[in-house]
Amino acid sequence: MASQAGVVAPTLDAVAADPETAITLPPELAIALLLRLTVAQSAIATALARRAIEEGSTRSSDDDDRLLTPSDAAAMLQIPKAHVYELVRRGELPATRLGKYVRLPLHGLRIWIESHPVVGGVPQVLASRGRLSRERVVPTS
Repeated sequence: MASQAGVVAPTLDAVAADPETAITLPPELAIALLLRLTVAQSAIATALARRAIEEGSTRSSDDDDRLLTPSDAAAMLQIPKAHVYELVRRGELPATRLGKYVRLPLHGLRIWIESHPVVGGVPQVLASRGRLSRERVVPTS
């Protein structure tokens, strides 16, 4: 505990434990406690932000930067591998070509999934184009 002009100033812990003590604080002591509180709050917020950035960058490089094979993407989307190739060919799925190989970035695929509405468990673009949505038309005589 600190004292100022013979007045014993409560600690932040003491004020937190008994908020009524704040009412009796002289303005100078209240300001001093607020400044200490602000410094502590800033230090804690900075530490949390740094930790979030470090964990986020590690998670991003370990997971989101991963490249998937068309088979992996097909399993993730629950569609045939040939349809993944078709969506890549039409430019509807994000993909990278490495020579003759096609790879799909996991992060890009997640964004693509989130941006397409799901109807009946199938993303709308998958249901509205291709064999999944074609109805048989019976000619009428």
